Amino acid sequence: KGAPAEAIPEGFEIRESPTDGLVTLRKQRAHATTPEERRLIEDTIRDQTMIEHFIVDPDGDSLVVYVNHLEGPTGEGDDLAARFEWMNVEDLVERAQLEALMRFELRDAHKRLFQAYRWCFRGRIDDWIPLFHPAGLASVLEKTVPHLESESFFDLY
Repeated sequence: KGAPAEAIPEGFEIRESPTDGLVTLRKQRAHATTPEERRLIEDTIRDQTMIEHFIVDPDGDSLVVYVNHLEGPTGEGDDLAARFEWMNVEDLVERAQLEALMRFELRDAHKRLFQAYRWCFRGRIDDWIPLFHPAGLASVLEKTVPHLESESFFDLY
């Protein structure tokens, strides 16, 4: 009911959920992280992995990395096309859902120190596991990003 809005109301933003693509209108949220830090994570993932389909989503004091679950940690040398040779890979990727794998939380805004977390997939836990000690973002990425597409991801503690 009612008339369609002509514009987005002031103080609101349109957001698409990385996990299910649901589009919502919500109040704008402040983010403690910077666009440059987000780009650093995106560039590092592109440079150090073969993952093509991912989103780095600002969430308060964190940047959360969502990866197509078909491109995430599945085993050394695993090839998406080989695993699903019976299906058109582009169709498969388009239909796949993204899932949160890593989170980089700003722990010290003055020194720009980040704590890395990885998602735990152990049925009863389903929570973030902290990794290493807080450090500069580049250092944290160096220790974590190469593991995003291999079984070693599950060994990170």
